[in-house]
Amino acid sequence: MYVTAVIMSHATESVDEWGLRDGINCLYFDTTASNTGSKARFCTLLATEIGQELLNSACLHHIAEIMLEKVFSIYDVSKSLNMELFGHFKNFWPQIDADSFPNTG
Repeated sequence: MYVTAVIMSHATESVDEWGLRDGINCLYFDTTASNTGSKARFCTLLATEIGQELLNSACLHHIAEIMLEKVFSIYDVSKSLNMELFGHFKNFWPQIDADSFPNTG
């Protein structure tokens, strides 16, 4: 909990230095226990510290990671990098035109 308290102190200090306390409406975060867990829960502590309710928006990358982990565990698939699914993706990758996506390239 000490590490969370130190991070919280620095975060709220920065929020106040930048004059953002009244402008924060939403938190976008990964779903690690340090952000959402029952002990560290940085997001809840930050909302309490700044004195307002915030919209919590978890990073979809991490949500997809959790869902895939559940799917793989159902089928007892190895976590090896040589998984068949990754092999197919690796083989298909050269056919993807990365320049056609605005956030790549």
